[in-house]
Amino acid sequence: MLAIKGGTVYTITNGIVNDGTVVIDGKNIKAVGRDIPIPKGCRVYDAKGKIVMPGFVDAHTHLGNFNEATGPVGFDGNEWVNPVTPHIRAKDGIWPQDLGFRDAREGGVSTVCVLPGSANVIGGTGVVIKTVGDSVDDMVVLDDCGMKAAFGENPKGVYQEQKKMPVTRMGNAAVMRETFIKVKNYMEKKQKHEEDKPFEENISMEALIPVLERKIPLRVHAHRADDILTAIRIAKEFNIDI
Repeated sequence: MLAIKGGTVYTITNGIVNDGTVVIDGKNIKAVGRDIPIPKGCRVYDAKGKIVMPGFVDAHTHLGNFNEATGPVGFDGNEWVNPVTPHIRAKDGIWPQDLGFRDAREGGVSTVCVLPGSANVIGGTGVVIKTVGDSVDDMVVLDDCGMKAAFGENPKGVYQEQKKMPVTRMGNAAVMRETFIKVKNYMEKKQKHEEDKPFEENISMEALIPVLERKIPLRVHAHRADDILTAIRIAKEFNIDI
């Protein structure tokens, strides 16, 4: 057990406790307040003159996918050969030894959402993880926390160089609409197929079904206000969460 003693404790939900104590047992906070009895054998950290508060949560990062000080070998955040890659998972590219995790911890960030990059219109699923751990599987808080999507300059820039759609904001929106229509048709076909006959699943379509069923949100990257409005417009058209 650990007791953090003597600091100014910002509880967030229950005010500020001066000269407070926080008692932690494993992964659980057992007690917070003044004059808290410290259990026998508990390790004590003197926080006098310091601020004690819950770890920050960063809701949009690429930690472990774009690694510090490694050069191109650590750039695993974008699969930029196809503007629609919903079956990509950020979790599969995370390197827990990325120096960015250390930087996050030193800045007070204890939990992050890691998403694929913004090269593609639909980029794949994100994952919520802790910033401490040697294996990403041990760091996971919430798997498949949302489907990454990007409007604006990033997809345009990537696919202008490749001379294929999308190269405009109109193209970004059209690619997304076309994809969601394909998924709806796929879902209908899957629902109607006879159970005693084989059905060939499509990994990309399967990855987007939870979005259309509103089980996970579309997590949208935008550059301008009109990009946000386009995302809202498409979300209303297909009744999805963003």
